[in-house]
Amino acid sequence: MDKPNPKLGALRIFDGVFSEENCDDLINVFKLNLDAQKSVVDETGLTATGYEYTRFHFEEDFHNGIIEQLAKLYGKYLEELNIPNLIAHQGMEEILITRFRANSDDNYAGHIDVMDNTDSIRAVGFRVYLSDNDGHTEFPRQSIGVEPRKGRAVVFPPSWEYPYQCKNPTDSDKYVLTTYLHYAEKQPNQEVTTPEKG
Repeated sequence: MDKPNPKLGALRIFDGVFSEENCDDLINVFKLNLDAQKSVVDETGLTATGYEYTRFHFEEDFHNGIIEQLAKLYGKYLEELNIPNLIAHQGMEEILITRFRANSDDNYAGHIDVMDNTDSIRAVGFRVYLSDNDGHTEFPRQSIGVEPRKGRAVVFPPSWEYPYQCKNPTDSDKYVLTTYLHYAEKQPNQEVTTPEKG
């Protein structure tokens, strides 16, 4: 078994997380819901079109199946890192499907996914590619570019150590499913211990 590249830190790439059929189904859901899509433009440099998948499909079996697949992926992620689960978590953030049009002004400039204390509920980030294209996701601090392939997932801590940027695709539109594992809220009787100085 190959040793993991130490530069990757806690970033891992998994192929075949979703089947090609599931990826196509999710893209079709996106295309069939034009009225519910939103243009996204924000200060981080993101310009794209998003669809809040969880908001409109929360009670559907297919949505629940996606959440189950992502929960299994989190287990595989911990196995890859060779660590037990060390955090209290409370489920996933609402799933977003984003489209980046080929040869357009759509863009995802360099940024991180936890910008302030509102975002700090995010413990682990999941990006699952739903289409093949040449719009790589670059993680400059880890010296890696991830090529989008149907069903491929990138799992990583969404903190300042893992900034990334997305190249605009030139061969076909890029569709990405994004969500985050959330930290649980601190319980009133939960003790906080400070490590002893050694």
